[in-house]
Amino acid sequence: MSSDWLYDAVQVEVAYRNEQLRKAGRSKWVDRTDTLSRRIRARRAASVVVPEQQRRPVDAPAVTPERTR
Repeated sequence: MSSDWLYDAVQVEVAYRNEQLRKAGRSKWVDRTDTLSRRIRARRAASVVVPEQQRRPVDAPAVTPERTR
């Protein structure tokens, strides 16, 4: 009877370790895809062209937007 119990305990341990290894492998791929998506987003953000800021003449009045509440 104890040999059956020991066999079952070993099987449970093997199943647990296999699941942990599977999870570790999945997280590895998830990390890789996250890294790849971050690189793609960074390239897109870096390729944005910002127009050069133009200064208004010194004697022109400042334009202030009206407040709406």
